[in-house]
Amino acid sequence: MPFDKLRMADVCHSELDSESLVGVGSTVRSLRPAGGCPSVGMTLHPPSLSPVCPLLIRHCNPLHWLAMAATATKPADTTIATNRRARFNYEILETFEAGIVLTGSEIKSVRARHMTISEGYVQVRKAEAWLMSAHIAPYAAASQYDQHDPIRPRKLLLKKKEIAHIEREMQKARLTIVPLKVYIKGRRAKVLIGLGRGKRQVDRRETIKRRDAQREIGRAMRVKS
Repeated sequence: MPFDKLRMADVCHSELDSESLVGVGSTVRSLRPAGGCPSVGMTLHPPSLSPVCPLLIRHCNPLHWLAMAATATKPADTTIATNRRARFNYEILETFEAGIVLTGSEIKSVRARHMTISEGYVQVRKAEAWLMSAHIAPYAAASQYDQHDPIRPRKLLLKKKEIAHIEREMQKARLTIVPLKVYIKGRRAKVLIGLGRGKRQVDRRETIKRRDAQREIGRAMRVKS
């Protein structure tokens, strides 16, 4: 077979040795298989071709590329702050993702994970949502004039339909909005807020029992493994 018609698949899946390709040119600009493997540019030297073939086989294996893609696309943890007691004290019925308006020193401090929302809550007034009592620590590198108030009210960015829906639910069922999590999405800070109903003392005891049971199951599974 002429070498210019030789496909990468033929090289990868055939039992070729260095002697069978003595007449092959020294440089291969691009070898593209029918199966969709990426182009490979390499220099082929007939005497040393045998050790190269396993490398070609590995790179033409679809499982190899899937494993590389899964490793490369593994998302990093972008969580800045969580409100652990929110789901303990409230039964969360709905969640909404909201943007948040921050100053320059605030977003830098948030990216450094210097924010807490355990005491925070959400207030709706004049068709606008505000995050109240969330603490963002002062940014050490900012000047005295560029510093921010750590617990100032911060506007949340929601659609008008979402705000109207939240207001209706709060008035109708006496629900509360609590911040659940702050995280970075792309290059912007986001707040996950939840529309929740306060739990009774009995419900809280059930939550504690459920968590204890899950903890025991996890501990038993670790001991077995």
